[in-house]
Amino acid sequence: MVKQITIGLIAFLIIVTGSLLYFYKFSPRYTTISEADISALKSMPLPSRLIFDEDTLFIPRSLGAQFDGFINSDMENAVHRFFKHISDEYTDKLSKEGNTNPFLIIQCETNANDEDTLTDLVSYTLQVDDENIILIAPYPNGILYGLETISQLIESNKDKIWIRSVRLKYNNPKNH
Repeated sequence: MVKQITIGLIAFLIIVTGSLLYFYKFSPRYTTISEADISALKSMPLPSRLIFDEDTLFIPRSLGAQFDGFINSDMENAVHRFFKHISDEYTDKLSKEGNTNPFLIIQCETNANDEDTLTDLVSYTLQVDDENIILIAPYPNGILYGLETISQLIESNKDKIWIRSVRLKYNNPKNH
């Protein structure tokens, strides 16, 4: 009897320990971002995944957007405000060279019919390379949150503004 209890207790401890290790190592709530990238990041909230690349996107004077998939007036207005903010804040620093339209590519997969779903789903994926910014989200709120992240990633000096090339993903913690 004591042997069976001991074996059962050991098995229980192995299962609990394995579950805890799995949870802490593989849980999507924990970031896969390196400490160096966390210290370089100036955006809130912290993305789920982040990889900085070597390239840089110098923000051009010709700010254009391309919408793919679902689009609504909130998204159009948000892009307009985003461009206005960049133009107002950095007029003298926008690059005269390079990029042609579209500069910002927005892909929204669908509209949510359920208001609670729309509120909860703010996940998005953002990719910045040396030519474009690509923002992908399953729902419009993800697009709005992604535009704010782009604003937070802008860097400048006295002559120009830029965004470091990056690939990031943000998942709303409520959805995990």
